[in-house]
Amino acid sequence: MRFPPRLALTALLATSYVSARHIARQSSTGDSKCFQYMCVNATVTGSEVEYVLSGTGQKTVGWMAIGWGRQMSGTEMVVVWPNSDGTFTLSQRTGTGHVLPTVDSNPSPVATKQDSVTGSSPSFVFTVPVSGTLGSEYIIWAFGDTNPGSSSPSASFTQHLDMGETSLNLAGSIGTGTSASSPSSTGGSGSTNSGGSSLPLTKTDRMIIAHGILCVVGFLFLLPLGSLVARYFRTSTNTWFKAHQTIQSLLAGPIIVVGWSLGIAVVASGGGSHFYNTHTRLGLALFVLYVIQVLLGNIIHRFKPKSSLRRRPAQNYFHVFLGIVIISASFFQVHTGYKDEFPLYTDQGPLPHAADIIFYVWVVLIPVLYLAGLAFLPKQFSQEADSRQKRAAASYEMRGGYRES
Repeated sequence: MRFPPRLALTALLATSYVSARHIARQSSTGDSKCFQYMCVNATVTGSEVEYVLSGTGQKTVGWMAIGWGRQMSGTEMVVVWPNSDGTFTLSQRTGTGHVLPTVDSNPSPVATKQDSVTGSSPSFVFTVPVSGTLGSEYIIWAFGDTNPGSSSPSASFTQHLDMGETSLNLAGSIGTGTSASSPSSTGGSGSTNSGGSSLPLTKTDRMIIAHGILCVVGFLFLLPLGSLVARYFRTSTNTWFKAHQTIQSLLAGPIIVVGWSLGIAVVASGGGSHFYNTHTRLGLALFVLYVIQVLLGNIIHRFKPKSSLRRRPAQNYFHVFLGIVIISASFFQVHTGYKDEFPLYTDQGPLPHAADIIFYVWVVLIPVLYLAGLAFLPKQFSQEADSRQKRAAASYEMRGGYRES
């Protein structure tokens, strides 16, 4: 059987191209990392780095992205997503904080679209020129499960479902890439880095860790401690208020102010918008409520309304209610902080399971101790009634109520 010369020449050229590409890959270097929903593969071939972003099949790929850097602000990134006609869109953007990255009209490096594979685990290939000496490069990555619905590179897309930071060793041998994390039973973020090891702490990482520690100490240790001091000791010693005030204001105050300010500084350093999600908005609300609570406590202590001679003032009950609200909301806030925010915005991955154990023990222990302290309420109300009677008698006497006939 004879092949037409033109067809034979085409087949020969295609075979030569595939063979050359295979040989080039055999002598290439690079690295790969897999996360819960996506994988990143980087292969150096000559003067180019070929990147392959692929889904793991656990979630429908809406869009995937990588950026060259360690935080969103100012980072050059490539975002890719599949289109309904079988093609894919490559959009080069610049991060501007925790908001939608802007389209970069003059990107560096310039990414060139290559191949794509559709299906339940699609892959998208692009290349960028090699820049500088080969070695480890830090990248950020993100995955979204909602497609932009447009093939335009300037299309908007929804917030990521998962994101993180890792490093790729472009000088490594092909095949040595690692899985950054395996899917957890709870569907946790795959934002850890290679092989379970931690990348060096950045300045932002340290600020986030300090923010978390200080706010936990202030809101979940000192504030409950001050409340328990008031609940357990107000019927047995006159110094209870001094201890309560010292803990709630002089000790917790500076710690809470510094911890809250660090949270503001973290967002500012990344160029993001303040109070953009539930955690940051609740953080603002808790800080404002804490300031109000401290001021209210001092007002209650220093100024006694005339009605307090007859009954317990309403502001006293509100002070107790507000304290319970603040501490209860703080438990929710700390949980979202260490379970959601910490893995997303640092490269250290989720905290160990021991953190959950400590948290839930504390969630149970504090309410149990407070409820047990309610056993002192009858004695407290009795003492307060006696005090009101004495103050009423003293006030009556000062007005000349007791006169000898």
